[in-house]
Amino acid sequence: MTDSSDSEQPIPPSRAYHRGNVAGDLRKAAERILASEDLEDVTVRRLTREVGVAPANFYNHYQNLDELFLLIASSSLDQAIARAISIWSNEGSKQELLVASATDFIRFCLQNRQLMRLMLRRQAHQTAVKYVETSDRSFSEIVRFIYGIQTDPSAPVCNASQHGVAVGYVALTYGFALILSEGRFSVNVDDDAELARFVRNGILPFLDGSAAAVLGSGRPGTS
Repeated sequence: MTDSSDSEQPIPPSRAYHRGNVAGDLRKAAERILASEDLEDVTVRRLTREVGVAPANFYNHYQNLDELFLLIASSSLDQAIARAISIWSNEGSKQELLVASATDFIRFCLQNRQLMRLMLRRQAHQTAVKYVETSDRSFSEIVRFIYGIQTDPSAPVCNASQHGVAVGYVALTYGFALILSEGRFSVNVDDDAELARFVRNGILPFLDGSAAAVLGSGRPGTS
């Protein structure tokens, strides 16, 4: 799709000499676009035109669009884990609180699908130090809640071989967000109660052991 906003256009005279936090304003402009349009609609020329600076000025603040996207993705993950920690502080069993935080994260992803693409799908994240650190810290918080590990929050504690429940929980939560965004199940994701029931019915059996009971009840076709 051709983005008409990427064409050569002069900067309006009233905005030609931008004052303020240019880096922050570029980020806010990108977030505004992502709230209602697609990731591909974010271009350097469009961002700088909306902020009121020359396109070359973008590179005084970011190496490229990926760096800006990674900053937004990292911030979104930070917000997600902060919401999860807040949920976990409530009364209730660990299983129910984990279902609640998974539902909150999935709902956020479905309401912010372009941010979800940034958080969960961009291959460039694999080598981005900032994003990797944020992702590790988020996983560490999940490990601490599930296993009751009390350590320095800044020190990664994730170990896939030792913390399989945390790995499975993250995989299920991310997987539900992706498949629901693609319409793989007949779920009205705009109905909070229906979405919550669907997530609970899918994740709770993994957490409370009922999945093991079902799987151990006998092989298919046997009496």
